[in-house]
Amino acid sequence: ATTEIYTLSLHDALPISHVESGDDNDAFFRVLGRRVYCMLRLDRTADAGQAVLEALRRAGASEQSLAVIAYASKHGVDRATMTAELRKMYEKDGRSSLLALAITQFMSKEDARAVLRDHLKAKPTDAEVFKRLVELSLPDSSARPALLTTAGQAIAQDARLADRYATVIIDELKGDDDPLKGFDLQAPADDAPAGVRYLRGRLLEQFGDADLATREYNAALEKDDEFAAARQALVEMLIRLKKFDEAEKLLAPL
Repeated sequence: ATTEIYTLSLHDALPISHVESGDDNDAFFRVLGRRVYCMLRLDRTADAGQAVLEALRRAGASEQSLAVIAYASKHGVDRATMTAELRKMYEKDGRSSLLALAITQFMSKEDARAVLRDHLKAKPTDAEVFKRLVELSLPDSSARPALLTTAGQAIAQDARLADRYATVIIDELKGDDDPLKGFDLQAPADDAPAGVRYLRGRLLEQFGDADLATREYNAALEKDDEFAAARQALVEMLIRLKKFDEAEKLLAPL
């Protein structure tokens, strides 16, 4: 009976596309969450999955919907069905970042990382998608090099992302017992693009060796002498190392 009451309430709640504020959309997904909870308690997992999909079709993906999707993904809703249906919505909806995040709730970490990397190739500035990729990649040291590659590709498309994405990675690594594991930073990565060399420098500066960080920043500038973030990082590093003449030379062209 409770499930049916929530079902009626859900049909009365307007999606965000029909209101000017987010209040009704919040109510819509609060009721949905309770409806899904009741269905799962009754082992109606298929119905719960369909309820989530119907709500997404009606109201669209939103921050509020992600919490309900995450809950459903952990409580027996069929992952293959949800993944297939969410993928259809993702393609139809112009590959929105919220639907990309929603799909990954029902995937293995490896498959989720692949979806997020593919998304960022087309939409490198989707910061929430990048943050989620970082969260899924760093616990697995074998996935760390691919993370740097993806971040480097994003930076190549928009250099303004350099400091932001480096900071996201570093913040997630703080507290890690071996933050540089898997990155293979001791040897120079001569074939790596400027963005990756910059990111390697930031990691070395934060967790490792100042001299190696300087090497990476120099390499980034050799590949792209207009790379402002690398120039700034190198100047600051040289000043900390009291190499004032070298820092001044870098600032002279500006």
